[in-house]
Amino acid sequence: MNRATKIYSTPGFILPIFFLLVLFCPGMNAHAKKNIRVGYFEKTPIIFTTEGKEAKGLAVDFLNDVAIEQNWALEFIKGNLRQTLERVMSGEVDLIVPIGYTPMRDSKMDFTESAFFETWGCLYTLHRGTVRTLADLEGKRVGQVRASLFNAVFKKMMNDLRIHCEFVEVQGYAELLNGLLSGEFDGAVGERLAILFVNREQAQKIDQAVVFNPFSLYVAAAEGDPKDLLAPITRYIGAEKQDPDSRFNRYKNYWLSNIIVGASPVLLSLVWVFILVLLVLAGYICSRLPVVRRTLGMTEIVQHRVSSNILMVTIGFVLLLWGGDILFQYYVIEGFISFSEAVFPIHNPQKVLMRFLIIMIILAAGILISRVFSRLADQHDLTKKQEERLNLALYAANDGVWDWHLDEREIFYDDRYYTMAGYAPREFPYLLQEWEKRIHPDDVTVVKKAINDYILGDQDFFDQEFRFRRKSGRYFWIRSKGKIAARDKDGAPVRFIGTHSDIDQIKQAEKARDEAYKIINNSPMVAFIWKNETGWPVEFVTDNIETVLGYQAHELLSGTIQYERLIHPEDLERVMLETVDYSRDKNCDAFIHHPYRLFTKNGSIRWVDDRTYIKRNQVGEITHYHGVLLDITDRKRMEEIMVQNEKMLSVGGLAAGMAHEINNPLAGMIQTAEVMGKRLRAQPRIPANEKAALELGTSMEIIEAFMDARGISRMLTAIRESGKRIAEIVSNMLSFARKSDAVVSSHDIGQLLDKTLELATTDYDLKKNYDFKKIKIKREYDPDLPLVPCESAKIQQVLLNIFRNGAQAMHTAGVENPAFTIRTSLDRTRGMVCMEIRDNGPGMDEHEQKRIFEPFYTTKPIGLGTGLGLSVSYFIIAENHNGEMRVESRPGQGANFIILLPVSIV
Repeated sequence: MNRATKIYSTPGFILPIFFLLVLFCPGMNAHAKKNIRVGYFEKTPIIFTTEGKEAKGLAVDFLNDVAIEQNWALEFIKGNLRQTLERVMSGEVDLIVPIGYTPMRDSKMDFTESAFFETWGCLYTLHRGTVRTLADLEGKRVGQVRASLFNAVFKKMMNDLRIHCEFVEVQGYAELLNGLLSGEFDGAVGERLAILFVNREQAQKIDQAVVFNPFSLYVAAAEGDPKDLLAPITRYIGAEKQDPDSRFNRYKNYWLSNIIVGASPVLLSLVWVFILVLLVLAGYICSRLPVVRRTLGMTEIVQHRVSSNILMVTIGFVLLLWGGDILFQYYVIEGFISFSEAVFPIHNPQKVLMRFLIIMIILAAGILISRVFSRLADQHDLTKKQEERLNLALYAANDGVWDWHLDEREIFYDDRYYTMAGYAPREFPYLLQEWEKRIHPDDVTVVKKAINDYILGDQDFFDQEFRFRRKSGRYFWIRSKGKIAARDKDGAPVRFIGTHSDIDQIKQAEKARDEAYKIINNSPMVAFIWKNETGWPVEFVTDNIETVLGYQAHELLSGTIQYERLIHPEDLERVMLETVDYSRDKNCDAFIHHPYRLFTKNGSIRWVDDRTYIKRNQVGEITHYHGVLLDITDRKRMEEIMVQNEKMLSVGGLAAGMAHEINNPLAGMIQTAEVMGKRLRAQPRIPANEKAALELGTSMEIIEAFMDARGISRMLTAIRESGKRIAEIVSNMLSFARKSDAVVSSHDIGQLLDKTLELATTDYDLKKNYDFKKIKIKREYDPDLPLVPCESAKIQQVLLNIFRNGAQAMHTAGVENPAFTIRTSLDRTRGMVCMEIRDNGPGMDEHEQKRIFEPFYTTKPIGLGTGLGLSVSYFIIAENHNGEMRVESRPGQGANFIILLPVSIV
């Protein structure tokens, strides 16, 4: 054992330490103290009574500070608020704490000039409950503690706001908290701290919904302050509150975050048990030291370790003596002072200074000597530990090591290098050519070039991936990293060392990922990764975003385009709410949005199906959202077409029945009107008419003149015209209800469009309301369109309906330069000819677009439209020709009717 170990293991070292501890232990205060009685009522954590009937809290701690400075002996007398007020006014107690200031109390008591604590009233509600504001209390039950000064303030505030609720008083805050948690009360009013410290666990289930009426707490004495107690207290509060690191603020921070009940007998027993256990453990270590020395042979390193252990046991024994001194003064010397005061005598600077000085000297000396003793052992172990650490790291990573002396043709490989590729250790020689012939032929040139570039200094590091042949003959991917480890005197590299890592699984995963991305990039599906931040910034997106939405990937990755701005405003709130709702569920890892709309770069709208996966960190916080968006625009359109077809079929039967029922009386009405017109006219002359007039003493000329004078002839004409209009409606209804047996033949779509335009310019009804010739016609025909098999009359009927509706819409909206743009094209993928008829009229909103093909739906004034034109047109295209018809429009941007007809008969 060396000299230093002998010094610190000698019992004589302990005696001076023990003497210093005893010398500075607090003794009985010999000076006479002034007895001060302090009245208080329970207000946790300001002041409260422990299970041992001892007063504790913020007020107790800072009053004890003042008492030590002023040589007071404090006696705390508990009571309720009324009792305590009566006691201080009668002189039964000298001080009262805590007490709020009111003018009435000021007339009967004196207060400290400064408040030592500020509080306020609170409305507490259940966490995530229905009551979040004062307005939510309308018609609800509110609990209050009887005699609380906040009751009247809160009631007045509710009356001023004209909010009516039922107030229920209880005896204490425990009953108030239980009533709120059980649902008996919808809200609870009280002092902000009192309810929280009733039950800390249950208090976590409630929220502070509203705070009101700030309130300061003081220390007060009887009027006139007979014993001059308030002045030193005021000085203490004024000085301590200004310093954030003062004792008063430390007390305040402590009591606002903890509730302690003082040193109970159980706690003291546990302290004694802990000390005894440490003593037994120290004795066991000391008793085992000779065995350790004999077992290890007392090498120099072991001597250092043993000496360090003896030193630490000695330090621990000294600290145990210090703990014994604390318990001794707690039980005997100080006469049952608080345990915290005994452990940390904050009111005695001499005790604090000396106790900390002794502890720091002991610990500093122990650390210094222990480090000196262990330095040789640490240096002795360093190389071995580094070697073990490297081997363990390589073993865990399954990496092989290679060592190449560049002036030789040999390369050393460790055992893992061989076993990684399925070989037995040293199964093939340490030769460079043995390594080269196992590299994949396609990779040999690349690997050699990378090695030469690094050795010649053209590359800053060597890091190469290539394929290596296993013993089984199959190639696998490895990653080789190396570094020049030694150079000769001229600076030329002579030793090259590195590792090989098996990255075959990583390469397979990358290949699978690339294939998956390739599939995604060639599909209407877009993969996203969004950060869980405001605006959902995009961290990753597949390249086919440009195909689906028109944006390039870098526009979203750079933040130039925010994803949430792509979402249709009518869908944004719903999408955000769905994300929030699913994210709150800690067990939710994935969810599916209801389909929503996105704006493309050109302003069009695409429907997407969004399947989102939640990415969380180790503590459960959401960091990212991984999503797959599927373009379902075509599916949505097909769904709308299917719904429209269902409507057409369901109304078809009704239309047919109505048409047949109307036809019979209509024919009679028209025929009767025609006969009446002939019989009441002089020309042509009908013998039967002449005879009847003659028998009545008149002539047909007189009868005709009378009919014209009374307007009866005009009325008959109106009846005939109305009948013909009804007949046209019936004919349209029958066309809507059943397919025609007309012959289908091949037609040039361009010619059909031109013939229909000529018909539109000569139509009487059109010209009566507007001049169709003033509408500009722009033709964009595909000259290579094939002939389309169709019924030309019906297709012209459809086109005429579209032209008539568009012309009327532009005329009604007062468009200055009305125009039609007519475009034809061939959809080779679907084998269909497309006709687009676009106007520059007022356009339609989404609601009108959904109903535009419904029977009897019209936006025209009564009498100007039947609502059957477009519905019959839709039926002709969809049912009679197996085609498609839809409309694209926005308010103020015109309408675009799109018709697709198959180029072959289905």
